[in-house]
Amino acid sequence: LTLRSNTTPDELGCKFSLPATMQVNGVRFYTPPNVWGASAQFEVIIYSALDQVLVTKTVSDKDFMDNTAAGDVFFAPITLQANTAYRVVSKPTVSTGGDIYLQRYQFESANAKAAWPPADSAWQGTSRTDGGAWTDQATELTCIGLWVNDLTLTAPAGAGGGASAHL
Repeated sequence: LTLRSNTTPDELGCKFSLPATMQVNGVRFYTPPNVWGASAQFEVIIYSALDQVLVTKTVSDKDFMDNTAAGDVFFAPITLQANTAYRVVSKPTVSTGGDIYLQRYQFESANAKAAWPPADSAWQGTSRTDGGAWTDQATELTCIGLWVNDLTLTAPAGAGGGASAHL
């Protein structure tokens, strides 16, 4: 899927929730190598469940992603709460010559996706155009990961009174 600021969709990524509260300070994108446009520029955005922007990081150097299969984008740490919906997306900022490509997996059904070991029902494809309504795809994953720098594990209330630990 080619993304530019004038394509449909123009934001592509994943809707997700986490099993524990985590502090994240970056995102990793997986992409086919050698396919980015000469002036590829984009924003990495993490949205809350209410569509509020939690973090935006602009990438304006094509060499950042070119000729590799992955690229990392780092930002000041933010805390994401357990069992809360979020979206992490790539949003191109140019309309010509700035093609970006993200690796995606498309499955025949939601059950087929759930049977694939790296796939988790808490992660699914998401996209939208021109800031409109989100379209979520239970049978799709865009290959985006989070860099986690702190994790809070909380014991269930009946198993130690809700104690927590940081890793």
